Parts: sequence; structure tokens; C-alpha cells
Amino acid sequence: MKFSRILFSPTAILLTLVGAAYSQEGALNPDPPKGVTSQQIIEKFAAKEKEFKEARDLYTFRQDVKVQTLDGDTVTGEYREVFDVTYDNQGRHLENVTYAPQNTLTEISMSPEDLQDVRHLLPFVLTSDEIPEYDILYVGQQQEDELHCYVFDIAPKKIEAKKRYFQGRIWVDDKDLQIVKTSGKTVPDIRKKDNENLFPKFTTWREQVDGRYWFPAYTKADDTLHFRKAAIQDVHIREIIKYTDYQRFGSKVTVTYEGKEIPKGEQKPDDEPTALSPEPEDGLIPAVMLTVTARRSYSKLVAGFRWYRSLVEQILPPLIIRPSHQSHDMTAGVQIEGMRLSHQLHAGLERQLISLAAIAIMAAGYKILPA
Repeated sequence: MKFSRILFSPTAILLTLVGAAYSQEGALNPDPPKGVTSQQIIEKFAAKEKEFKEARDLYTFRQDVKVQTLDGDTVTGEYREVFDVTYDNQGRHLENVTYAPQNTLTEISMSPEDLQDVRHLLPFVLTSDEIPEYDILYVGQQQEDELHCYVFDIAPKKIEAKKRYFQGRIWVDDKDLQIVKTSGKTVPDIRKKDNENLFPKFTTWREQVDGRYWFPAYTKADDTLHFRKAAIQDVHIREIIKYTDYQRFGSKVTVTYEGKEIPKGEQKPDDEPTALSPEPEDGLIPAVMLTVTARRSYSKLVAGFRWYRSLVEQILPPLIIRPSHQSHDMTAGVQIEGMRLSHQLHAGLERQLISLAAIAIMAAGYKILPA
């Protein structure tokens, strides 16, 4: 965060009731883990985190960000932004700002690093790809609500220019081997001539979604930033970030012939009919229904399932949304450029009987169905 009239970053809002609900914590037990080494735990949870990071791109969600400055108990300024995270039919990340009142912060300002941290580091994920960048120290075991957790302290091995890192403590559930809580701060703080950009300590809790992965649910920070050269050297800030409305939109589809998958673009023997073999993850997608996302709701490609022929009743592409280049400057939300049918795809499909396998191949070719 930067001092006002120079630049600044986000910090914490405290929701007392919600904060209390996330504060059931037992004593730290420094005993080593039983039946497994700490290095094995690190390798396993990092692999699970990588799997989660990939799965997270199959979910849309809403993120609500609030940053306040305070004088005692009085709020002196506030930054607020609510946006929906969605994806287009090619899997590209989009943000649709739904609420962004005028920014009233005067003592500090939101910096590009603040906005980056809000989106990527406060909901911290530590995968096997990032493990080499960090020193990781096992410190013990601890009860978090009903979860028994392994506890690790982590810090970046070195700070590279223009890169952001997390430094602090993580809690890993001993059953799912996924991070369920993160507490620390983003680094480095930036102190240059006439430019101080400082960042608060924060805690992020996760919740289980769809019975498999632990997603960020709630982040809070309540900290005082100590500026060396500013007119007001100590600034009390609070920050609350809520992540809600997780909804899954992805489904894997393969074309099979005699029980074997046919690679994309390869012709089957003798041009015989093929069978669609949907592979719904966790049984969430019905076998006869293919889905695409339209913002946070589903558009459905409905097909009567038959061996040779199928009637395509309807194809609805997702909303096309233009992401904000400067989300903190938005006053109401990004413009929706339009919801329009893909004429290239629709031409020749409407009111025609065609092979269901052909539909899948064409859809995959146009990136309508997630790969």
C-alpha cells in the first residue's frame, strides 16, 4: 500500500461475527508427524495444490473487496469493488465489475501491487511449481476447528525484481493434504525515494467446495502501516475480502470407438458411427447434457442421446464481456459488448439431424466445450 497522494495498497475490514467463526484454534504441538516425513507432506500437498489450481479454472465465483482507513473506530476512507470472475469460451479469464462506488481513500491509495495481491496472493496457492522458490519449515501440528493440520512456515528464498511473494504460515489438512488457512503478508514492501508502498498482515481461510477442493472463502486484515516519510506516518487500515458463489462449468468429453478413445481430428475406421462418452467429473454433469458457461449461470447444449442421430435444439454461447483494464477506476462495471450467437457454429446446425459425435467434434473445434 502506498501513502496517499503517492500510492498505497489494500488492507483489512473486520466482520466481528464472521471473524469469530474462523478463530477456533488449538495449541501448537511441535511433535514431528507420525508415519510420514515433513518433506513427504510438502511434496504431497504441493501436488494437490497444483491439481486444485487447475481445477479452480473450472469455477466461476464472486469476489468482494473492501479496504478502509480508520481513526480510532471511525472510518475515514473506503475502497470497494465487487466483481464476478468468469471465463470466455476459450478459457480466458474475465472480470465483470458489478459494484464499484467512488473511492474515498485519502491517506493511502491502491497501487498495482495491491490489486495484484488481492487477486493472486491473498488467496495464496503453493504448488509444486512454486516450491523451489520458497524455504519451507515444519513447525508442528495444530487443530483448526474440526481439522487436524500440519503447520509450516514459508518464506521466499530470494526476491526477484517485479515479482510478488508470500511470507508467513500455512496450515495443511492432514486428510486432504490441502492448504486450509494462510496467515502472513505479501512481500517485498517497497521503499524508495518519495515512494513507500507497504502491505498489511492478513489471514485467509478456505472452505471445501463440491466435497473435494478447499477454496478461499474469507480474507481479513487489521494492521497499522508505518510510513517513514509521509506527513501521516502511521495509517490504520482494515480489509475484508469475501469469495462466494463458486459454480462449476467444465466437463470433459471424448469420442470413443469400440471402447477406445479416438484422438481429436483422427478418423474412425470405415467411417462407422461413434458413441459419445462424456466423462463427468464427480458426477456433476449428466451424461446426456453438455454445458457451457454464461457468466455464473449455465447455458445448456441439449441433445437427445441416440446412437446415430441427434437433434440440436439450442446452443447458447457465454456472454462476451470486456475486462476492465483499470478495475479500481470503474464506477459501475465493465460494459457488456453483447450476447450474440456464433453464426459460424449455428449455420447448418439448426433444425437439422446430425451425428452427435459430429456435434462434439465441431464444438471442441470451436472451443465451446472445455478440453
